[in-house]
Amino acid sequence: MWIVAEPLRIEEARAVLKDAVPKLDQYLADSRLEMVSARDWFLKGGNFDGKRLTDSWYEKLAGVSARGYPGIRVTGDTTWLTKKDWGHFCDYEDGLNEVIGNRRLAVLCTYRLRDVALPKSWMWSVPTSLSSQGDTGIGRLSRPPR
Repeated sequence: MWIVAEPLRIEEARAVLKDAVPKLDQYLADSRLEMVSARDWFLKGGNFDGKRLTDSWYEKLAGVSARGYPGIRVTGDTTWLTKKDWGHFCDYEDGLNEVIGNRRLAVLCTYRLRDVALPKSWMWSVPTSLSSQGDTGIGRLSRPPR
């Protein structure tokens, strides 16, 4: 599942992906690949609701399992996220870790740090084998131990 966020639109993402994946139309038709707008997924009805999202992940997992797949891979980013929703999003991510930890759900999320004010309790760390690449740096965002 690719959660497509602005400024990229689903139509553009599909066009680019079609060049790299010859059977893209078949994968989409068979629901082996799903593309959804980040605003539609995260802000259904105009509001961020972490419980609804967590329930949606359980539904997705049940659906792919019923079709015989062992799990689901997801990618998306947070360009849709506003400062007012950041705290709620962090709480949701904490809860999502429980979903991921007990299920076959692999999630790759990207964060554009310049667009959101991080809580002071968060820290940015870069693994010693990698170097930060400015705004598009490689690293890991984590909360300090509690």
